[in-house]
Amino acid sequence: MLHVHALDGPDPLGDANVSGSENGAVVNHLRSLSQITGEIAELEGYGRDPEELRDYTDGVESVTLGTLEEASRRYLDTAQSILVVVGDKIKVAEGLLSLELGPVVRLDPDGDPL
Repeated sequence: MLHVHALDGPDPLGDANVSGSENGAVVNHLRSLSQITGEIAELEGYGRDPEELRDYTDGVESVTLGTLEEASRRYLDTAQSILVVVGDKIKVAEGLLSLELGPVVRLDPDGDPL
């Protein structure tokens, strides 16, 4: 949550938040033959080229701090964002209010203010 809140700041993402792929920190979600087979089937189901799997890691690792910051400025307007939190008020209210993100509006299951 603090990362989203910091997007309007002077160092919106910070080098520490985007480094790590060079150290093998990119999560490889294709751990087994059945997962790879499932990914290929899904790509083919959407009419995509299964060869895209080979380029996935390279694409993730090519993202730089500059491209992330540009995308955040272009697509995320934190002043117009709405955060929806679902949970037990007793457990989440204090922590949520401590973030000072703006007004908290409690809604019933139909979306009507309480």
